[in-house]
Amino acid sequence: MTVRQRIETVPDVSLALLDETDAGNTYGLQPPTLPSLSEDLIQLTLVDDLDDPNLGPAHHFQTTYDKVVILRADEFVSHRSGKRSFTRGVSKGKQIVAGDMPWFCHWDGTLIEGYLYVTSNSSQLATPTSSSSIALPSPSSLEEAVPNTPFATKIEERRLPVNTAPGYCQQMQMLDSGDILPAVDDDGNTIVVNLKEKDPTMENFHPGSARRKKSRKSKRADPENSCHCQWTW
Repeated sequence: MTVRQRIETVPDVSLALLDETDAGNTYGLQPPTLPSLSEDLIQLTLVDDLDDPNLGPAHHFQTTYDKVVILRADEFVSHRSGKRSFTRGVSKGKQIVAGDMPWFCHWDGTLIEGYLYVTSNSSQLATPTSSSSIALPSPSSLEEAVPNTPFATKIEERRLPVNTAPGYCQQMQMLDSGDILPAVDDDGNTIVVNLKEKDPTMENFHPGSARRKKSRKSKRADPENSCHCQWTW
């Protein structure tokens, strides 16, 4: 993550891969590709994060992106009902090689938001952590992967009930040429499994609060079994 000063005390933020060479060619959670709003920058809003008030005011951004997780063939088990099952533990960082038939799982329209606590430094947080329903890097590997920012940072993502496109997984195959193409069944049809999601209603969420909004006095309460990931450093 990089922050660029644009208007006195209101910086914009851009997210970029540290190394784009292997994007889409390794197993695990793929780095987000965010829509370009203005020269690849996203405007920040000064907010009070009621989930972590001890960290002080934060510059906040919020947008959506198409989340992708790549699974090995033996990590994904489909059922005729459309329900999905992931084996325990998801490969992370392993290279896809010729002959592999990975599953590309998509959750389009996933909400992502970030908090940059400009009056708190990263040392005020505990060891970098992640909380997710999908296997993510361990805290030790996170320490090596996260950027060296001078301030405390939190990234969250969640699924919303307004998502018009349900999640789905499609089986692909890597050719000897290195190209990754859709796999087909015996009838020549692509292999796609639609995922059944039980997303909560908007009333179940307490959205982030800007300084000018004084109506919310409590922390965000994520509904039970809702999909929510968080990274802090």
